[in-house]
Amino acid sequence: MNRVRLMVFALIVGLIGSGFTGLAPATAQSSGPTVTATADCVLVTQVDEGSIDVTIDNEAGLPIAVSYVEPFITGQAFSPEWSMEDPGQTRTRTVEDGDRLTFTVTWNDRPRQGEIGAALVVTSAGILMPMCDGREVSLNRPLGSDAASDEGLATIAAQTIGALEMWRAYPALYALLHPDAQALIPFETIACWYADQFGLPSAWKDGVFQTTVIDVTFNPWTWSVTGKEYPDAAAITYEQQIGTMASTDTIESSMHLVPVNGQYRWFFGSSQNDINALPTNCDLGS
Repeated sequence: MNRVRLMVFALIVGLIGSGFTGLAPATAQSSGPTVTATADCVLVTQVDEGSIDVTIDNEAGLPIAVSYVEPFITGQAFSPEWSMEDPGQTRTRTVEDGDRLTFTVTWNDRPRQGEIGAALVVTSAGILMPMCDGREVSLNRPLGSDAASDEGLATIAAQTIGALEMWRAYPALYALLHPDAQALIPFETIACWYADQFGLPSAWKDGVFQTTVIDVTFNPWTWSVTGKEYPDAAAITYEQQIGTMASTDTIESSMHLVPVNGQYRWFFGSSQNDINALPTNCDLGS
C-alpha cells in the first residue's frame, strides 16, 4: 500500500476547528441521537493479509449512508498515513435507524512500533475514526430532524468534503464524487489536481483549515461537462480558511451536490476539454 504521512498540525486544527463541528473523531458519547463506531483489527503478518472490521451502530433517528471505509495507521500523536490508491467505484450501504452493520476491509499494512491502526469512515451524518484499541467513537453532532432535512444532509456533506480536503484524503474525496463524474474522470486526475493545489499530506504547502457553509438552496442544475440536468441539486455557498498556521485567507466558493442513495455527491470540472488537459501522472507518494 502506498502511504503518505499527514502533518500533525493540520489534524490538530481539524479537531478544534469550529467549522467542523460534528466531523472530528470523538470518544465521548454525544447527547441525543447519534452514530457510533468501533474497530476490530487483525494485523498483517508475514504470511497472512490483515483486515479491519468496523461496526456502526445507528441511533440517529434516520437512515445513515456509509460511502467509504478505509484502514489507516496513525502514530501516538495522531498523524494518519493515508493510502493514495484509486478507491474505484465504492458501494454505498445504508444503516437503518436502530440497526448495526459491520464492514470488513482488507488491510495490506501493519503498524510500526508506537503506531496504531484505525479506520476512516465517511457517512451521510459525518466522519468517524474508530481506533483498533476498541474504544467506541461517536459523532460530536447531535442528530435529529434538522440533520434529516435535505438542507441538513447537504450541509453535512459540504462540511465533510471540506474536512477531507483539509486532511488531504484524496481517495475519500474521489469516493464521494457523483457516479456520473466518476464515469468520466479518473482518480489520478482528482488526486493530481488536489496535490497541485494543496500538496500531499507530507508536503508543506498552503492547505484548507476551516470550512463554513453560508447558504444552501435547491434548484434544477445542469453540469456543464455533460449537459445533464439534475432536478434536485443543492447549491452550496461556503467559505474556507486557506493558507498556513501563521496566516490564512478567507475564500468564498460554491459547489453543487446531488443526492445518490442517501449521500450528497459532488462534481468536478467545467468542461470535458479542461478535464482532459489535467495531468494524471503526478507523484502521489510511496
